[in-house]
Amino acid sequence: MLTEETYFRLINYASKAPSLHNTQPWKFGREEDAILLYPDLSRSLPVVDPDNHALFISLGCTLENLVVAAGHYGFDTTVEVRRGRIDDPLRVKLSPLPPLPDGAHAKYSALFAQIKPRQVTKGTYKEDTLDRDTAGKIREIPVEPGTNVRLILPGEESEKLLPLVVEGSDRQFGNKAFVRELVDWLRFNEKEAIKKGDGIWNATMGLPATGRAIGSFIMKRLVTPRSEAKRWKKLFRKSAGFVLFSVAQHDPEHWIRLGRSFQRFGLETTAMGLKHAHMNMPLEEELVREKVSGAFDLGEMMPLLLLRIGYADPGPYSFRRNLYEMIAQQHGQA
Repeated sequence: MLTEETYFRLINYASKAPSLHNTQPWKFGREEDAILLYPDLSRSLPVVDPDNHALFISLGCTLENLVVAAGHYGFDTTVEVRRGRIDDPLRVKLSPLPPLPDGAHAKYSALFAQIKPRQVTKGTYKEDTLDRDTAGKIREIPVEPGTNVRLILPGEESEKLLPLVVEGSDRQFGNKAFVRELVDWLRFNEKEAIKKGDGIWNATMGLPATGRAIGSFIMKRLVTPRSEAKRWKKLFRKSAGFVLFSVAQHDPEHWIRLGRSFQRFGLETTAMGLKHAHMNMPLEEELVREKVSGAFDLGEMMPLLLLRIGYADPGPYSFRRNLYEMIAQQHGQA
């Protein structure tokens, strides 16, 4: 039987997953022997993520954390995907694993130890490069069926990415609706970030605290496609590599699988001392996404997630909402 203490312990770790704009688009439910994981469509991003693929990728990240934490605390997991309504939950059935002398389960404990320290680090990375051994370990990280992960090191191949990153950024920051949606999810000072418990805290991007009125004015009037292109070029040049995630089918089940692969990658590379951050603009713009697919000969695979990786000191951590706000009602979502 799943006790209340175990339930809250597991969903606490599950909720430390990344999400676009830190929207935290998930809710949890509880059964006698299972945890239910719902997509919270009320926290969707209709401009930057109109088909909700990023939302379901975030759900997959949450699922991976839940599976890892459950394994660490002595539970085997069986994940049931319900194919009906888009807001149907994933059911994660828990059953006890055979006890080990030290109470830990080696298959999960190494990854579990990285759930808290893992973060999306948005600042400029150091100039350190990946050595051959680290690059080899990254390429060996297992992924879910129907997903593909491609490591792109600085060089001729990576140079194909830069103009596409800039084009994606130009399109987004030339779109007033995109900027308005982004501003809605920005938290311009620590007080606002703590009160909301979600969104992009400006400190995580290395920006000074402001009031919402001033911060909104800066974002809407002073941040331009040109200034963003300059910023992204700097971040690009300081990266030790890039990681491109693709799916075999463009549907919620594969988006969830991609999220699990992404979170596993994040946990594994955190253990290697690496940081990562989204550089997703070329994949959030459909026309540019097609160019990425052609530039890297992806064929039928659909690229949906692009990261930059490198070495950096930890930055401020994003806030999370109170767990009780993430609890679904007994017979449906809250």
